[in-house]
Amino acid sequence: MEKSISPDSQMPDKTGAGKQTFPPDETSESLLQGLLSKSMTVREESFNIVERMSIDHPERLYGDWNFFAQLLTSKNSFHKYEGLKILANLTAVDTENKFEALFETYFGILGDDKTMTAGHAALSAGTIARHNPSLIPRITAKLLDIGRVHRGKQVELVKAYVIEAFGMFVEDATDRQAILDFVRRQLKSDSPRTRKAAEAFLDRWDV
Repeated sequence: MEKSISPDSQMPDKTGAGKQTFPPDETSESLLQGLLSKSMTVREESFNIVERMSIDHPERLYGDWNFFAQLLTSKNSFHKYEGLKILANLTAVDTENKFEALFETYFGILGDDKTMTAGHAALSAGTIARHNPSLIPRITAKLLDIGRVHRGKQVELVKAYVIEAFGMFVEDATDRQAILDFVRRQLKSDSPRTRKAAEAFLDRWDV
């Protein structure tokens, strides 16, 4: 049986996230430290606030880029997940091109043996590609190589997240044919979720 790779099922309901009141002025140190808390409740509540801020007001977190970058090398999978999600959103305001120095580290997580982190590295690639189209060829190459680089047992499931990411930028991809060929191969995947994702993708883009 496949396991979900998203920790969202363990998080508080986000339906009211758009109504959250963010800390005034600069990001509070306590909020960032909350991401590292040993308390699951504190950590998840802090993440929900920071994630929403990274979407609605990424400029307020850009100065903390290095803090989030350090999370990518954490031994804690949830901390790594936090870094993946927040940094992808911050590429929307990456005027100093800081992501370039992180590119290999970020996409190196595709090779993690943990399904959750590898899957979200793949999924967040779509967000990064939309924010920085110049990276699309390199991102495409990384995602197409998932079958070779991923070391976990659920590589077929991770491919569902690769397909979802492709759907976010395939219109602008120079290697569109390679993407379509990859997705067509997933129609025979051992993962029901990946087969379903491939069918939905091809229904929309294979024209």
